[in-house]
Amino acid sequence: MKISPQADDRDFMLLAPSSAVDSSLLSPVEIARVLSAIPSAPAVLVKLASLPRDGSASLSEIGRLVKLDVGLACRVFRAAFESATEDEVPCFTLEDAINKLGSGYIHDLVKQVNRSQALNRPLESYGMEMDEFWRWSVSTALAAEVLAQSTGEDADVAFSLGLLHNAGIFAVEEWVRQESPGLAFAHRGWPREYTSAEVTFLGFTHAEVGAVLLNLWQFPRATTEPIRHQYVPLRFGPHARLTCLLHAAKWLAAAVCSEDGMPPLPDARYLDVLRLPSYELVKLVVEVRVRIGHARQAVCTLAA
Repeated sequence: MKISPQADDRDFMLLAPSSAVDSSLLSPVEIARVLSAIPSAPAVLVKLASLPRDGSASLSEIGRLVKLDVGLACRVFRAAFESATEDEVPCFTLEDAINKLGSGYIHDLVKQVNRSQALNRPLESYGMEMDEFWRWSVSTALAAEVLAQSTGEDADVAFSLGLLHNAGIFAVEEWVRQESPGLAFAHRGWPREYTSAEVTFLGFTHAEVGAVLLNLWQFPRATTEPIRHQYVPLRFGPHARLTCLLHAAKWLAAAVCSEDGMPPLPDARYLDVLRLPSYELVKLVVEVRVRIGHARQAVCTLAA
């Protein structure tokens, strides 16, 4: 994870003139509403568009590609939620959502995204290129999947949580671009990440914005609440187990991807909720590293 430039060790800085912002007047809802859609990775869009529309491409093949892209995953989930009747159980996994919509719908969706999407821009306020954001999201998703398989949770649900956990960053980035250009948040490493800077300047974190954003897009609370509370997993009882799983998955992703060495272990209370000793968590680093390597190979193949 790259670290944004810092001035006098502050949590955020302004790299260009910016209008004054009163954080007391801001809310996660206000920021979430500026974003209509999350951009998608061009390599995934090109590969999906190249699949035959006659149904010969399996839904599992389509699913493997959609799972590599946060933007497409959100669009597929939203379409499945919007088409559901009141009596239907929400789709908690991408597989369920794709099966509900069918391959023809996915092809039409990809064409629509290709027509409307502008070139991917860096997330300047977070000091990240889009490929770095992709690694962060997919690494956390794969880590959540591995954790779920080790703790008896649904691996597909956990993967979706990991993939979508930082969706709020796009809304914050778009708001900053419009209202406070030049703002740069400092990354403080695990487990704080960008939260100190966000709270200092906005009054809340991208996790809260992400939960509101997904709620506006009709995601169920079983998805939005673990995302909202990912930095304080024990605050939300009904979904504490999935929230603790997401928190631990973020540690695994940091352990594999960070250039600063092994981060400090998660709070033992969070691992106790999962009934997972810390030494067992550390042993999962190898498996997560292997899966991330396979995902990177898949993306390199797509881009070739």
